[in-house]
Amino acid sequence: MMQMRGVARRVLLLAFLSTLCTFVHCGILDYNEVPIPAVGLRYERTSMYALGDAPIGSIHPHATFDLTFLKNTKATAGHVEILFFHIKELKNIGYRGPAYRRYLCCTPELEKAGTCHKSGTVVINTAVVKDPNILNYQRLEFQGDTNVTFSKQYNITESGLYYFFVVNCDEATGTLDIDGTTLWINPYGYLEASEFGFIPFYIVLTFLFAILLVVWLIPFYRYHEQSATFQRFITGIIALGLAESALSLAEVLHYNANGHLVLPLVVVTGTVDTLWRTSGRLLLLAVCMGYGISRRGLHKALIVALVVFGVIYYFFSFLAELIDDLQDKTLYPINPALVFFSLMPLIVLDSIFFAWVLQVSTWHKKGYSLLRILYRYLWPCF
Repeated sequence: MMQMRGVARRVLLLAFLSTLCTFVHCGILDYNEVPIPAVGLRYERTSMYALGDAPIGSIHPHATFDLTFLKNTKATAGHVEILFFHIKELKNIGYRGPAYRRYLCCTPELEKAGTCHKSGTVVINTAVVKDPNILNYQRLEFQGDTNVTFSKQYNITESGLYYFFVVNCDEATGTLDIDGTTLWINPYGYLEASEFGFIPFYIVLTFLFAILLVVWLIPFYRYHEQSATFQRFITGIIALGLAESALSLAEVLHYNANGHLVLPLVVVTGTVDTLWRTSGRLLLLAVCMGYGISRRGLHKALIVALVVFGVIYYFFSFLAELIDDLQDKTLYPINPALVFFSLMPLIVLDSIFFAWVLQVSTWHKKGYSLLRILYRYLWPCF
C-alpha cells in the first residue's frame, strides 16, 4: 500500500510538472535564449545506464551542463536554483496541498504555515533529505544586471531516470533566458536507456521485411503476367515497410552517434512511415469492400471516398509524428494546443476507419467468409 501511494505521489508530481513547463528527453540540447518565466521551471528528463548495467558500450555515462542565465529584470537581485537527481528523490521535492495540488515553490502562505523554510525557494522535504548533495542542489545568485554561469558534469553511478531542474521561484528575479548546451551520454551513445531497444528492434524488423519482400517477389515475378492490381499494391506496401524500418534505423543510429536530430531525415522517415500506414489502411478498406475478392474494381464514388480519407489521414498522421519527434528531442517551441489539435483529428479518423471496416465487411455475401478471415488476421496490423 505504501508503495502504491509513493507511485501515486510521483504520478501527481509529474502531472503538475507537465502543466507548469515543457520537458525534453535529450542527447545534446542547444539553448538559445530559451525563457523561464517568473516562478517557473524548465527541466530535462533522461533514462540512464550505469556503466556496468548497459548492454554494450564502455563510455563513462555522465550529464554535462554548460549554461548561462540572463536576467531580464535589472532593478533587483535574485537567484535561480539547480537540482540534479534520481527519480527516487522526486517525491521529496515539492509539497502536496489541498485537493492533491502540488506546490514546487515555497510561497509566503506555505512558509507561514511551517510547510517550508523560506518563500521564493524550492520546497524540499528536509525531514527525508538530510544532505542537499543527494539532490545536487545549487543556488546561483544574481548581483544587479550581471549574468550567472553554471558549468557542471555529473557522473552516473546508478541506472534509472534522472532529472535536471532549473527552478525560478523568486518573483523578484523575473523572467530568465538560458543560453548554452546540455549533454547526456550513456555507455553506448546519446540514446537514453529506454530507447536503446529501438536499435536491435529496427535491425531485426528491417531484416524480416527484406526476407518477406524477397519471398514475395520470387513468385510475383514468376507469375507477374497473371498478377492482379491488388497484389501489386501488396508489393508496394511491403517495400514501404522495408524503407520505413531502414530509415528509422538510420535515424536512431545517427542520433545515438551525434546526439542531434537531422530534420531532413526526420521528415523523410515520417513521410515514408505515414505513407506506409495510410496505404495499409486504404488497402484493408478496399479488401473489405470486396476489391480483389468479390469484385475486380470499386465504384468511382468509393474510390473518391478512399482517396479523400487517405489524404486527410496522411496529413494529420504526418503532422502528429513530426510534432512528437520535435517535441521529444529538440527545443522547438511547440504550442500544446497544436499537439492537441493534431492528435484529436487522428483519433477521430482512426475511429472512422475501424467503424468503416466493420460496416463494409458485411456489404457482400459473396466472399464474405474470406473477408471475415482476412479482417480477423489483418486487424491487429493496423
